[in-house]
Formats: sequence, C-alpha cells, structure tokens
Amino acid sequence: MANSRWHLIPCGLSQVVDDLCWLFSWAACKTWCDLRDSYRLGIGISEDSITDMLLLEMRRRTDRLACIRYNRHEESRTGADWLWWFVSGNRGFPILLQAKRLFPSLRYENLKYKQSKKPQQIDTFLRYAHNKRWLPLFCFYNFPNTYDQSPFWGCTIASSGLVRDRLLLSGSRGNRVTNIMPFSIPWMRLVCPTGHYFPKEDLPFSVRRRAMEIPGTDSVPDVTDDLPSEVLTLLGRTSSANYEQQERPSFLAGIVVVSDLPIVENEPWREN
Repeated sequence: MANSRWHLIPCGLSQVVDDLCWLFSWAACKTWCDLRDSYRLGIGISEDSITDMLLLEMRRRTDRLACIRYNRHEESRTGADWLWWFVSGNRGFPILLQAKRLFPSLRYENLKYKQSKKPQQIDTFLRYAHNKRWLPLFCFYNFPNTYDQSPFWGCTIASSGLVRDRLLLSGSRGNRVTNIMPFSIPWMRLVCPTGHYFPKEDLPFSVRRRAMEIPGTDSVPDVTDDLPSEVLTLLGRTSSANYEQQERPSFLAGIVVVSDLPIVENEPWREN
C-alpha cells in the first residue's frame, strides 16, 4: 500500500468505519499486534480465540458485516473454520477460510500434512469446498517475522491447494513462514481498490476477481444469485423466528456475511 493514509491505521481503532478496505486493514494490524504481544507476554491464544475476537471487534465497528457461530463439535469434524459470503443484492461469492497462526518458531505448527491412508485435514477441507462450490483458502495470523515487517501482513490468505502441495514438496519444512509467505497475500486485498482501472463492480464480482489473482487459485467458483437461507437470515431478509429449524451447513464454525450496503441484522440468538 503506497498511500500514506495506511500508516495512520491504529491497532486500537475505536470508531465505527464505513470502509471495508479500512476495516480489513485495521483487522490485520490488530492481529499483528495481538499475536506479537501474546508471545511477548507469555499468553498464548489459539486460532479459535483470535478469530472470535477479531469478528467481534469487526462487527462492533461496521454495519456491513454480520456473523453467527455454530458449535465447535461440528467444526472439529473437518477442520473448516468460517464460511465468508461477500454479497451485493441477491448475489454472493463464498470463501471457505481455515485459520492457522504463526508460532514463535516461525512455523505454522498446526499446519501439517503427511501421506497416509487416513484422509488428511487439508484434503477433507478441499474436497468439502469443491463439493459446495466454495473457494478454499487458508487465513494465516502473523506477527513480526523474518519475511515481512508490515502489520498489514497480520492476516494473509493463500490457496489451500498450493499450501498442500508445498507441504508435500517440502515435508517437515513446508510450514515455515519463509515457505508459505511467498505465495500469500494480505487479506485486505480482497476488498481494497487496486491500481488497475476496472468498471464499477458489485462486491462479489470484485472479490472474485481479486481472488483469481491469488497464486494457485486456478479454479475459482462463479458468483451465485442463490443465497442460502442462513445468509438471508443474517442479512435480515427472512425472519429469525425459525432460525433453529433451518438446515445449517455441516462442519462449519460459523458464517460471516460482508455486504456492500448496511445490514439490518436479525438476532437469531435471542429467544422470542
């Protein structure tokens, strides 16, 4: 980011923002600071905790984002974390994110792959996303390291397929930050303007186009105009009264909806 305004984004942003690029940039900086301080102060935090608090803080600061968490038992069955829907009107683009944090060893120690007859977590993750026509990406939580010292690299994304291939190629060295970072990009690039000129696009189309620029994303699903009931509920377009009776996607930690317009959010966790 060459624009000088980016160095003004603080880790402790308190105001409400109406700019998705600013919001995602701040979230990356916050993750960078939080993970750095957690190791410095000897207070380890898991991927789950980072994700939960990050979504809470992002939700506090914008009306363009809504989310709901499912139970952890479902999540553990595939390792899939959160399904992100980028929507505009009736159109949406889905990204399935699995989070991994960088350890003081400068490895993503929870990122492993070994050849075995038993299905590996990454293979299950990829197969599930393919069957659902969602784009599978890893989201890496980072702190100052040997590869990059920019806090905008606090949250990076990478092709899950390319990560798997790198782990297969490099073996036990494959989860080092120096092996993963070269084909990762800051996650804010999904929603931030680029230096290229493109006609004005709806959010799902612009996110899809930017996702196609991620190294290794050879097969990117199309934008859909068939939003699932969970997304419509979070957008406030269907009643939340029967939320518990809706068929929820299996094996997810939860769903996040990011909209180009303010969301009048239902509150499905409240009892009538």
